Amino acid sequence: MRGNALLTIDVNGSTENVQYTGSKNDIEFGFYYKGAQRNLNVYDNRQFQVAKHMPVPKSVDLNKVILSPMPGAIVSVSVEVGQEVQPGQELLVIEAMKMQNLIKCEVEGKIKSVKIKAG
Repeated sequence: MRGNALLTIDVNGSTENVQYTGSKNDIEFGFYYKGAQRNLNVYDNRQFQVAKHMPVPKSVDLNKVILSPMPGAIVSVSVEVGQEVQPGQELLVIEAMKMQNLIKCEVEGKIKSVKIKAG
């Protein structure tokens, strides 16, 4: 089946329209249902037996940490503990592949800790 196909399905006895958006592989399928992206995993019997023993992936609260968009060396840190920051404010500079990249704040907040230093 090709992506963007419109399907009519039975959901708990009610007929609903969904849009198929594609598949990453032969297990994971994507759909739009009631305006939201939904993902559906379809397992054969063996995959189902193994899947129930797999750990649930942990999610990281990105509101409290900054993840580097690339590996590199810290050139400078522009904030200190206790400092109030605003969206768009410079936090640090990271050097990757001989290019310096400015990392900016995305939300308003107060710096609780700084666990890195230049170099």
